[in-house]
Amino acid sequence: MPERALLQIVLGSWIALAAITFVSLFFVTAPYGRHGGASRGPKVNATLGWVVMESPSVIVFGACFLFAPHPLGAPLVAFLVLWETHYLYRTYLFPFRRRGGAPMTVPVLVSSLFFTTVNGLLNGRWLTTVAAYSDALLRDPRFIPGVIL
Repeated sequence: MPERALLQIVLGSWIALAAITFVSLFFVTAPYGRHGGASRGPKVNATLGWVVMESPSVIVFGACFLFAPHPLGAPLVAFLVLWETHYLYRTYLFPFRRRGGAPMTVPVLVSSLFFTTVNGLLNGRWLTTVAAYSDALLRDPRFIPGVIL
């Protein structure tokens, strides 16, 4: 099966799961923050949990670029730098700047770990195997304000 078709199937499944999650959260309270009581399972330190659950965003996406099947053009390098700058901060700096924070339940940690892994893989593989961008993208009037934002 071609990679594009596989990624489209995974993406369609991902969107369906998001829709199911959206509807279910009207009926079930998500087990984090003040709703992460003792009955919601074992807990880990909030900062440690944050770093662990966000790490695939940095590692998986970066690995997709490291093992890209073809040379990366300037637009892909720009996307890599933007993504990694954001997630390096979000994963390894932000959690240590927060004050306090209730312990995180292990089910929340595991589900977040799954989400960030699939998210990094979908985005990274799409960009490195399917997407095609010319260098003109870097001068596009929509790209520059987007980067500034």
